[in-house]
Amino acid sequence: MVTNGGAGYRSVPTYHYSDPVWDRIQKSGQFNFDMDGINAIMQDVVKQYGGEDKYFVTGFEAGGHTVWGILFNHPEVVRGAALVCPNYLGRWVDEGHISSAEERTVLPIRNLIGTKDDLCAVGNPIYTQMQRAMSLADAHGYKNVSLVRVEGKRHERLADEVLAYFSSLLR
Repeated sequence: MVTNGGAGYRSVPTYHYSDPVWDRIQKSGQFNFDMDGINAIMQDVVKQYGGEDKYFVTGFEAGGHTVWGILFNHPEVVRGAALVCPNYLGRWVDEGHISSAEERTVLPIRNLIGTKDDLCAVGNPIYTQMQRAMSLADAHGYKNVSLVRVEGKRHERLADEVLAYFSSLLR
């Protein structure tokens, strides 16, 4: 994944791509590179482990860039999404051409923030970004987008809450 990084993504020490791969990323675009990778992984999961065609997706903070990109470009591949204090700066989203796939209207999308998360407090930049993404979703027919405040939690991944939410969608 390279879409959750900022402008200096090519110099991130944990990205061990060769120069030819970096050239391909430059040509196809960061989001396309990541989306192709996600699709390849999901095809393997379906083929090798009997997984379902649609999947759950989650992202914490900068991971929101990628998750919102998937939701606005390809809602038809997602079964549900849980974003935790997500960033949204419109990266990889052409806001004039957001998907009109019918699935978007009922796609369950939950934003989670801790009540003690100062970075996601009302008025702070990440909160404002999350609100912008939620408003954009609403304006484009996404009717199942919610915000849940998790009592007593700080700026953290909220893994238990994400898994509980996904589990509730399986019932």
